Amino acid sequence: MDDYIAHINETTKEIQSVKEHSENTAGLCKDFAIPPLKNFMYNMGLYHDIGKYQKTFQQRIRGASVRIEHSNCGAQVVRDQYRGALGIMMGYCIAGHHSGIPDGGFLNDTPDMPTLYGRIKRKTEDYSTYKKELAEQAIDEKAFQKLMLQDCGGSAELFIDKFAFFTRYSFSCLTDADSMDTGRFCRISQPRPLTADFTACLERMDHKLNSFVCRTSLQKARASLQRQVFQKKDEDAELYLMNMPTGSGKTLASMKFALERALRGHKKRIIYIIPCYEVTFVKR
Repeated sequence: MDDYIAHINETTKEIQSVKEHSENTAGLCKDFAIPPLKNFMYNMGLYHDIGKYQKTFQQRIRGASVRIEHSNCGAQVVRDQYRGALGIMMGYCIAGHHSGIPDGGFLNDTPDMPTLYGRIKRKTEDYSTYKKELAEQAIDEKAFQKLMLQDCGGSAELFIDKFAFFTRYSFSCLTDADSMDTGRFCRISQPRPLTADFTACLERMDHKLNSFVCRTSLQKARASLQRQVFQKKDEDAELYLMNMPTGSGKTLASMKFALERALRGHKKRIIYIIPCYEVTFVKR
């Protein structure tokens, strides 16, 4: 078979090859990832649809009334190619990229079971063509293991929590990359990209703060508290606490501080969460 098809645009009848879709998804997945996981994410995106090289899948996408699983194939490959947490994490994401992250199950699970260990035991058709078409990137498995064990202090519970977090993070990167590339090819409307200009936002924030007149003792106290916040903008920490009373300008001060830190760290997003207070009305 010369052409291995991943998608057909129903409107234009254009064809996207498995190779093109796999490489596009891998590239997007890598772009989304934090630096230590970029090659990990690339290979996960590269392998997620290699089951589409199966003969029956190619018959199905060409119109035949047949069914075949394709997500288990990539999970099988990463199980054999990577040992330990790296292969398991990739397997969870690839096996579930259409249906959701599966339960792990147990090593003795049988192929009829919906768990990860059950699914990777299922029989597949030959999909080895991926080896000729797709080129993976080198992954430093020791560095990955070090990342997973970092900050866990030898605690199995902390390691499991961290593994679960990074699995969900990786799954999100993969499913977003997969759907974005598919959507672009099929001309499906895409979400608008981030367009915030933090430099312009900070200029407007400074203009707002500089417009305030400090005449009264209260106004001077408020400005003094805000200056204490801004003086800390170049100090690196994982958590910053602003203990300021009501009316002291916490909202503006915190947003200016966030903008300063985002620009300093070349960040793309600021997530601002406002507490929700429960109000109870009592009839008297």
